[in-house]
Amino acid sequence: MKSKGILLKNTAAFLMVIALLTLLLPCINVTTQDKTANISGFDILTASAHTGYEYYKNGTIDENYVIKGSLTWGDLKTGIHYAKEQENIKQAETAVVISLLPILFCILAIILLLTAFNKTTMFIPTMLTLLAVIENILLIQGFQGFQEKILTGLEASGIQLRLQVGIYAFTIIGAIAFLILLFGWFTRSFSKPEQKDGDEGDSTRSRRNKKKAKDKKGKSGRRRRRRKKAKAKKEKRNKDTNTEEKQPEATNPLLKAKGKLTGRSGIYEGIEIDLDSAEDKSVTLGTTKDTIGEKNPEKLDGKCLVISYNSQRRLYEITSHSRHNIAIRTAEGAQHLLESGMKETVGADTRIYVGSTENKIHLV
Repeated sequence: MKSKGILLKNTAAFLMVIALLTLLLPCINVTTQDKTANISGFDILTASAHTGYEYYKNGTIDENYVIKGSLTWGDLKTGIHYAKEQENIKQAETAVVISLLPILFCILAIILLLTAFNKTTMFIPTMLTLLAVIENILLIQGFQGFQEKILTGLEASGIQLRLQVGIYAFTIIGAIAFLILLFGWFTRSFSKPEQKDGDEGDSTRSRRNKKKAKDKKGKSGRRRRRRKKAKAKKEKRNKDTNTEEKQPEATNPLLKAKGKLTGRSGIYEGIEIDLDSAEDKSVTLGTTKDTIGEKNPEKLDGKCLVISYNSQRRLYEITSHSRHNIAIRTAEGAQHLLESGMKETVGADTRIYVGSTENKIHLV
């Protein structure tokens, strides 16, 4: 996940925690025939604890025991008794469950937001945040009808309910958290960050993919041109004598090599071989992904190249046994294209490209 996405999801989780804390503010106003009280989440927690302790200490709760303000245990029992007589106790239980669902959704969303690490794991907490906000909005809009249908006869028992600031604050802050998550989805902040190529510091994986797509379009035309060039070079080499081949080497000597081979990118990424310390001074590399680890050239007919190191001359000899084009770029700026059966002697700081520029080997 991108750093921007991590910041957005953590900000949303923090806002959801604040939303839960707002429920400690007054949430519901309870009015009886001659008494009224504002009930908050904190009041519910403390009143439940005190009432439970009172029952544990005395084995019963006095009718005049004050729960909140002027609201007593007797007033609450009157409402519950009336609900039982009217067979509305199940509706009251349903009302409590529906009221607690947004809180449950909010808690789950906080936990999942803090543990999310990619786009897939962000989907569920985003949906839970949305559900908590939607349910609270529906509860606020239809609260009067909610009382009439689910809490039938509540007003007749002498109890009236009205929503207070805590419910509204919970809804607003939850909606802001959801908008932050929605912004993260639209800006693709929860997607996997693009990784940089280790050799070209400024190139990214997406750029390589675009380059690969472009290479496929003109692949057939480039192959024909490369084959013609390789054929012309091969015919020219066959006409040259051994002395003529040595003359350029004398006038333009190759850089002395250290015998170290490094896989830069593509199918060769991560390969490190020291030919100078190896016994046979030679290595066989497959030219396809499934042949990289195969060491026998006979089994890799048409799918390998052999790199040999001469520790006395400190030069490399590259032999192609591959149907793939093998391009070579030396430190002197010379470029060679090897077909199957062709050889080339090179010095230090030489780069080999197998099949495409993505599969790169560096000879040090």
